[in-house]
Amino acid sequence: MTERTPTAVPPPDDGPGLDLGARLRAFRTRAGLSQQSAATRAGLSTRALRDLERGRVRQPRTRTLRRLGEVLGLTEPELTDLQLAVRTGPPAGAALPHLLILGPLAVQHGRATTPVTSPMLRRLLGLLALQHPEPATRQEITDTLWPAGPPDSHQSLVHTYISQLRRLLEPAGPPHPAVVRTPTGYRLDTPRRGTDLGRFDELLARTTSPQHPPDPGTAFETLTRALHWWRGPVLADADPALRRHPAAVAAGERRIRAALLHADTALLLHRADRSVPVLRALTHTEPLHEGLHARLILALAADGEQAAALDVFTRLRTRLAEDLGVDPGPDLRDAHVRVLRRRFPTPGPAPAGEPINPALRPTQPPPAAADPSGRQAEPHAPLPATSPSDPPGLMSHPAQLPSGSGDLPGLQADLPAPLTATAPASEALGEPPRLAFRPAQLPAAADDLFGRQGELHALDALLPGGPTRRVHLLAVVGPPGVGKTALAAHWAHQRRAHFPDGQLYVDLRGHSPLPPQHPGDVLAAFLRALGVPSERLPADQDEAAALYRSVVADRRMLVVLDNAQDAAQVRPLIPGARGCAVLVTSRSRLAALVAGDGARRLALDALGAEDGARLLADVLGACRVAAEPEAARRLVRACGGLPLAIRIAGARLAAHHGAFTGHTEPTAPTAPTSSAGHTEPTGPTELAGLAALSGEELLDRLHLDGDRNAAVRGAFDLSYRALAAPARRMFRLLGLAPGPAVTAEAAAALADTSAAETTALLDTLADGHLVRPHPADRYEIPGLLRPFARSLADPAEAGPARHRLYRRYLRHQGPAAWPDGERADLADAAVQACDTGSTTVARKLAERLSAAGAPAGSDRRTTAHPEDISTLGLICWKLGRLDEAAEHFAHAARLLHGNAPADREAVALTNLAVVRRAQGHPAEVIRALGETMPLHRRCGNRFSEAVALNCLSAAHTDLGDHAAGRLLAHNALTTARTLRNRALAASAQLALAAAHERAHRPTDAVAAHREALHLAEASGDRYPQAAALAGLALVQAGAGEPRAAVRAAERALALAREAGYRMLEGCASTALALARTESGDSQGALGPAHEALALHQDTGHRTGEARTHLVLARAHSALGAAAPAVGHRREALRLSRAMGGVPLR
Repeated sequence: MTERTPTAVPPPDDGPGLDLGARLRAFRTRAGLSQQSAATRAGLSTRALRDLERGRVRQPRTRTLRRLGEVLGLTEPELTDLQLAVRTGPPAGAALPHLLILGPLAVQHGRATTPVTSPMLRRLLGLLALQHPEPATRQEITDTLWPAGPPDSHQSLVHTYISQLRRLLEPAGPPHPAVVRTPTGYRLDTPRRGTDLGRFDELLARTTSPQHPPDPGTAFETLTRALHWWRGPVLADADPALRRHPAAVAAGERRIRAALLHADTALLLHRADRSVPVLRALTHTEPLHEGLHARLILALAADGEQAAALDVFTRLRTRLAEDLGVDPGPDLRDAHVRVLRRRFPTPGPAPAGEPINPALRPTQPPPAAADPSGRQAEPHAPLPATSPSDPPGLMSHPAQLPSGSGDLPGLQADLPAPLTATAPASEALGEPPRLAFRPAQLPAAADDLFGRQGELHALDALLPGGPTRRVHLLAVVGPPGVGKTALAAHWAHQRRAHFPDGQLYVDLRGHSPLPPQHPGDVLAAFLRALGVPSERLPADQDEAAALYRSVVADRRMLVVLDNAQDAAQVRPLIPGARGCAVLVTSRSRLAALVAGDGARRLALDALGAEDGARLLADVLGACRVAAEPEAARRLVRACGGLPLAIRIAGARLAAHHGAFTGHTEPTAPTAPTSSAGHTEPTGPTELAGLAALSGEELLDRLHLDGDRNAAVRGAFDLSYRALAAPARRMFRLLGLAPGPAVTAEAAAALADTSAAETTALLDTLADGHLVRPHPADRYEIPGLLRPFARSLADPAEAGPARHRLYRRYLRHQGPAAWPDGERADLADAAVQACDTGSTTVARKLAERLSAAGAPAGSDRRTTAHPEDISTLGLICWKLGRLDEAAEHFAHAARLLHGNAPADREAVALTNLAVVRRAQGHPAEVIRALGETMPLHRRCGNRFSEAVALNCLSAAHTDLGDHAAGRLLAHNALTTARTLRNRALAASAQLALAAAHERAHRPTDAVAAHREALHLAEASGDRYPQAAALAGLALVQAGAGEPRAAVRAAERALALAREAGYRMLEGCASTALALARTESGDSQGALGPAHEALALHQDTGHRTGEARTHLVLARAHSALGAAAPAVGHRREALRLSRAMGGVPLR
């Protein structure tokens, strides 16, 4: 070969693969040779070269190509490219798929290939293609598109890219691939054959079917066709992170598996030259893969290229020594020795009509070959079968797996056995093989384990107790992220001395992005770790299990089977030896292992508050946690006590110092708040801010960039995807339940299933630790699993499911008919119904709950539930029943005083103050909140503190102290911005706008209202939107913009009526009446004004009632009706005096 610098020869553009003929013609033209002269120099006929260049010969022999390469002056890389042209691209006559990912990403339009030039579309389409046929979750899409973190507008950008991708795919049909929305994200909707990866997998599956193994010839041709689809690494032009996606890695592993199988079959059929191009291409991308290089060495030698084969060995041996400091493994050494002794298959007649699996056909050793010295070489025979005296479990048939192929079907029974496969003397005497070394495979474990002392003590039951001790099998089970692997690894390291013969470990991948491990593959790996040569490994799983039990007999070993899928995956891996202990971890309860194999089960639960805080301090730092102990405890509660969530939260806080961004679940402005406000943290108090997050907002932030294993949502998603479709649907719908737990009857109502079907589905979810059974037939979705389930629900199924549940609750006739513990569910249902616009249902449930929670009620049992009573207060507030709301909040505060954490009492008192201010008692509110504010600050509840500041601002403004109102509103706005809570910031802007309006600063008031509206719309909460629109209309009407005021008031009125916010409906009607009056339609103002008056009187909103009287007075004056105008002014003055002299305008 020449060493000159090559001139680029561009590949043709007529398909995804390279055109061999076009390349040969281009190289020959560059060399300045005619067909006849090139053919003559290469020892070919002119017709043979012409057929090659015209594409009539698609699979020329390797030596032919090498001779042509020498004649045409090709460099080694150019020759490799020429050999690649033999194997790349779709098989001849094959209909092309729509999507090509085995190489650079491209979309196929007929026979034309369109590359995907947009980097963002390449990322998105590549991810969807890799996940196919499963969907890609929204979080996976966001992480893939923006590895360094998404922008604020990432949700709308995702929609834009999805639309662009759909337009890109449309010309590929019909039927073209489609991108469809799923409950969890988006999915590529195309048949498996619609992608080249699907075609490849389909062909590979035909050659590895254990039920219908093909004959070697058929298998070889099928594998050849399968490998033709590969044009390069998966998504060769994509980002490195996408190329490292588990699905891409798995596809690459399957390619290697196919190549190994192809090479073994080629050797078996004496067609080694056909496998050389495939192996050369893969050894370029896998430069240290010993199995590929070993087969390349044998293939080159069998094709008459012994010198090239020895050169491959020499180069790899040098690289292994220089890069890794290791010597070649047994596969490479064996291949090297075979070449030196000429012990490899030589060209000859290919066997036909035999099954490809050697286990299904007799093995005939080929004749012995003479070595260079003239001596008879060792026969190409398999290991001899064992005698009847051999111990049970040793192989009774020849080795069946090709060397170095791992989990591949064996294909080398006709090849010579390795020279190193010599049975030890102990085996000839019928003794179990002794271990050459002790395996120590335990993964790294954390030094400290918090809150697991009792569980560690329970695991000590596995420790050997004497020579007569039976087999011990213990399963640690629990939900995802609870720390099962951490517990097992920690205990195993602590107790290593009790198992002097070694420790075996395997991740069974029961819940993993990669396929679960097959027990046969694990047995092979264990046996190799125990010193059994690869050529002695049985292909049959039962025989491998027997050999495994024999090897570890009478030894004291620990076997850790991590992340098991089910009992069937575990059983073959259980030793029969009395001195061995087996520790299993699984998300499944493994009931079959307990019942059928005598396993002991240890259920792992979430950490308690104190242990969780200690874990957080270990990750984040003890000083930071000690500075904000209450915030730390709240964060642990928000994480559900899940160690994975706590560790990720602590790691993000430690690394990013407040980099949690985005908006949170909305909360009504200056409205009563629950004991855990929904906020979004950043800034100097990021721990307190993060602790206030809840629901999907917190779940979306519990991940670490660059580590797919460090994501709570991802851990949950693996369990969810493992479920069957009916169980997935039940899990999604349980997330819609208003409270954390439901009865089986309520679950049946949500899913519209029978009692028997519901029980079976709930048992399935409980088996996977996705729900937690409780007494009284109740089931809870614990911790962060609940917002995860809620995020999966499709809006189309959410509404009907909720209404089925509401109808079920309304069938109860009174408190006595409700099961124990379900009263809280009813209260939560009423709040949910009110928030989702089902005001009729909310009102009916509130009426029934009022009987249970009334302070003076005769049912004394119900008075011990302050949280239920606070919930009733929230319902009544949203429904505009202020007197009842005040009653309930006052009662809750009395019950909480001295009997609950201080922050819960402070929340109830703040809620009471909000209601009392709306009732027209600003002075009382200022006094009450002056006592409550220190409680909020002491407890670190900045969300509730901001709500109290908003209420104080409004109260001072009511009393005419506009400067104090503006100052307090600015303080509330600063806190809201620190927490990055848009709904709370909208509330602060509304308070600021009210202060500007009363101070006769209409321009500032309009600007504040518009900013409040912008924030409210961004938060998605309808309550602050309606409040901002109503306030904007009032200010615009007074500022000479009546038409704009009418439009804003009509929008506010429609929104309030739709959501059932009766108090805000009154405010919007008042604003509409004023706007019509100012626009000259005083007669048209009377209707909405009287409607507003009735609403304010019914709800008890005295401030709104007084303002409406003033609007009516103005309308009557404009109509010339003096007497009604005077009457309304007098009534407004009376109300003002009753409220402590609140100034009115």
